[in-house]
Amino acid sequence: KFAGMAYGMSWMGGFATVAVFSIAFARLMPDSAQLATGWLINAVAILVVSLMYMAGAAIFQDRDMFILGACFTALNVAGLVAGPGTFISIFAIGGPVLFIAAGLLALARRRASSPAAK
Repeated sequence: KFAGMAYGMSWMGGFATVAVFSIAFARLMPDSAQLATGWLINAVAILVVSLMYMAGAAIFQDRDMFILGACFTALNVAGLVAGPGTFISIFAIGGPVLFIAAGLLALARRRASSPAAK
């Protein structure tokens, strides 16, 4: 029970920090750099998501969760390398594809391991 509660509170803490970081970072950047500001703030948010999925995988011994976190890390790196104009496009396509693939994989594994399937 504690592991689940601590993991959930970690999500909250991570995104509370992202919110405060976003405000502080936006204040430092000139108004003309809104695209770059949004790009970097979103990259930090995805970093938190990636790390939380991988940490959750270690806590709950869930390999698929780790793979999803690692895929989001790779997607984040690709978006950062591509630049601010392409970052959102990569996530608009790649994010849903990753979640759909993870859901289909989980469904296939559940069906394969259920007694009714045998």
